[in-house]
Amino acid sequence: MHHANFEKRACDYWATCLRTRLVSTDGVSAFSSMETVNRTRDMLLTELKAIQHLVTLTVARVNDLSITARLPAEVLTHVFSVLTECDPPSSEPLKGDRFGDKASLGWITATHVCRRWRHMALSAPALWTNIGAPPTGPWMNEMLARSKQVPFAFSACITRDHKICDAVLKAVSADYMSRLKDLRLSGEEREWSEDIEELDPGSLGERRLGVLANLNHPAPMLESLTLDAIIKILPLHIFARTAPRLRRFTIRECKGVHWDAPYLRNLTDLQLDIAGDLSLAKLLAVLKESPLLENLRAVGRNTVSGERLPCGNVPLLSLKTLVLHSWADTSCMEFLSSLTIPSAARKDFEFKACNAEVAPRIISLATGVVETTDTISRPTPSKMQLHHDHCLSGRSDITMRVWFEADFEVVQPRLSLRWTSSGTYPAAGHTTAEEQLLGSFDVHKLTDLSMSSEEFGYTLYDTFKNAISKMSAVRDLTLKGRGIDNFLQLLRTTPHGQIPDLDYPELYKAEAFLLPNLDKLQITGVPLSKTTPGFRYAWTPNLGESLLTMLKTRKALGNSVPILVITECDDSEGLSPELAEHVENLRCDSCSNA
Repeated sequence: MHHANFEKRACDYWATCLRTRLVSTDGVSAFSSMETVNRTRDMLLTELKAIQHLVTLTVARVNDLSITARLPAEVLTHVFSVLTECDPPSSEPLKGDRFGDKASLGWITATHVCRRWRHMALSAPALWTNIGAPPTGPWMNEMLARSKQVPFAFSACITRDHKICDAVLKAVSADYMSRLKDLRLSGEEREWSEDIEELDPGSLGERRLGVLANLNHPAPMLESLTLDAIIKILPLHIFARTAPRLRRFTIRECKGVHWDAPYLRNLTDLQLDIAGDLSLAKLLAVLKESPLLENLRAVGRNTVSGERLPCGNVPLLSLKTLVLHSWADTSCMEFLSSLTIPSAARKDFEFKACNAEVAPRIISLATGVVETTDTISRPTPSKMQLHHDHCLSGRSDITMRVWFEADFEVVQPRLSLRWTSSGTYPAAGHTTAEEQLLGSFDVHKLTDLSMSSEEFGYTLYDTFKNAISKMSAVRDLTLKGRGIDNFLQLLRTTPHGQIPDLDYPELYKAEAFLLPNLDKLQITGVPLSKTTPGFRYAWTPNLGESLLTMLKTRKALGNSVPILVITECDDSEGLSPELAEHVENLRCDSCSNA
């Protein structure tokens, strides 16, 4: 009752105040003179604005009594700091925005809860130091202002929007460069077709050159620099040769670098994606100047042929990741021979075979199996993925990805190695290289195996059979692609190469099959019906029939496959009833009985 009386008294009070303020408008209507109507309307709007201000003040007082007001300022700032990492502003359109012209503000949306939260966010410069999204010039300038004197990170794509370019030029000016700690600039690769000598005023190429020309101020706080499709060759004297804290350097889609530049020294992260020739000799010299390097990526369209690498070992004892995409030639062999890296480092290699004589040595260095035939000393993986294609043109492609027990839950493999060779490469070299790759590891503890192929090289059938015959511990097998018919045949083959005759099952034992402990087989990305005449893959065998025959054979001899999983396979529904008869559990993403 008390509350009702209080509400009535409040209504009466403000109604009286309103009548007092509006008494002069009594009698004014739409039929009054235009001058009187306009004057009265302006007065009412002024009163309304004042009332709205009072309402805002009252709501603010109500919010001050909210339980959220108990949060100390340092707690709020910490929460916002966490949100800046997990929910940063984005250049993507705001979800639910009908026209797609509003960018997602990310964590900033949380500050709109109340005036106090907004004030706390605006009074913490460290929250505004990751500048780059949404990618608009005014927003970038506002973030620069809010960051005050705190070191900041800046990222931008140089476009035809002059406001963005102006913001970039402002960020790299002398007033801001002294506190810039992370700079990421990207361009558009298609603009490489522009002739530097004939740049149109306002073109992207001219804007990029303008930005790079302004990287002439010392950068005492700069720790990371990323340039993506910005320039053909990065100038030697950027940052006035003064960037003492630079530790992470990435450049992509460039024609080359100045190998003696000061920004290539004392690094912990180095990524070079060069569209031209990659000099492994000069790269090795750079690595000598960065003994604490943790991550190295070197990718070149070609390698400098005929160069001799300097003698001596380069120890990179802190290296965690090594990525090398190169021609498999003498320079590559000498480069790998010169490196000393931890055995736990993650390695990613892509080699284009061009020299059959040095290929065995390169594979040994890449896999970590050097001049040894002792199986016990070889690495023992727990998970492996193999991909093999052998085209009619003679081109061969094999990829191996390997996980070990210590990093089984890690998404990235400990070793990823891709070996490609053209039709002009010696045929014997194909077989030798792939035999060496498959024989580089002790696979007796391997439990998870994935194999994929679109075009299988039949000359390697025995090579794969010998490798699989040693994988007796495999329990989880995935087969993918149109070239897996030979792998299905291996699953109903004995280690001696025999395919059991179901008319005489007593002659065989269950353990005679390859992969005797197989628990789950997953088939993905293959057609399970007969190929349509004239289809591109008309040579493809009936994989559905091959799969069914294999399951029948293993079940008849007491070594059935308990679980069969079929995903992304055309025409699997018609075959599923027959498949279900020969397994304990069938899972099919397109089968009605799944």
